[in-house]
Amino acid sequence: MGELRADWRLRLRRDGPEGPVCGAGVLITQDRMLTCAHVVGEPGARMWVEFAESPAIPPVAARVAPDGWLDGREDIALLALDRR
Repeated sequence: MGELRADWRLRLRRDGPEGPVCGAGVLITQDRMLTCAHVVGEPGARMWVEFAESPAIPPVAARVAPDGWLDGREDIALLALDRR
């Protein structure tokens, strides 16, 4: 994955890169993003990340990072983006 510049606003989809939009998130490093656990649904789910301000960047698959699941009162999921 190349330089992502200031594109930090992300859109999340389920069931593939053309699947339904289910939430949003923010990019916090080149390969990590933060969203709500209820958006992901379960720790093993595969999500598709779209860069909302950069439609030229193709969607990227992502999964919950190790120790990145805080369900319950916290409702936080840290996702690791797949490398290209």
